[in-house]
Amino acid sequence: MKAITLLSMALIAIFCSACDHIPAKNTEPPKAETPEPLKDDYSAGSIKKVYSRGGSLMDDIYADLVKKRPELQNLETGLQQFYAGMPDSLEAFNKYAAKSGNYYDSANGALSDIKDTVLRARLRLLITNSNHKYTGKIKKFSTLMKDIDSNRMIINDYHLALKIAVTMPVIENYQDKSMPDSKSVERLDNTSQKLKQQTIKLSKQ
Repeated sequence: MKAITLLSMALIAIFCSACDHIPAKNTEPPKAETPEPLKDDYSAGSIKKVYSRGGSLMDDIYADLVKKRPELQNLETGLQQFYAGMPDSLEAFNKYAAKSGNYYDSANGALSDIKDTVLRARLRLLITNSNHKYTGKIKKFSTLMKDIDSNRMIINDYHLALKIAVTMPVIENYQDKSMPDSKSVERLDNTSQKLKQQTIKLSKQ
């Protein structure tokens, strides 16, 4: 529980820091080497996508940033350890809860075989009361599970927000630095204009 709370806090802190460092539109973008995913000869397999689930360009740029920024490396390591450790941490309770749920399902199913309606009603009440007591017994676990689910949702939201916040300056810097020369496109446009006029003229003869 403490670990997931720390992960949430770390994500929010890094996200806020990333937002604070997004350059204003009128400021000149920092000079830096073109990131690997934005190079023309980039191959999708050239970066090991440890930190990328989607495989998109944004994910690739983020993975490239993770290699260069210790705070992102620490965060991603924590996220990997958290998700990898979840099954083991929940295994004992999940087995315990599954057995209890299976029992009450079986007991309720058995009621249909009882012909005495009065006895069946008493047993149904007995099962319901026992199930209610069981719900009280696992109240602590239920609260913890709700907290974990809530924190996982926040982590996912802020993790995606973090990716956008830290990768957007990269793509904007690339846009400013790598704008291609327009001459070849201008020549193509001129050619298309001439061909258009030639085609129209010949079609009217």
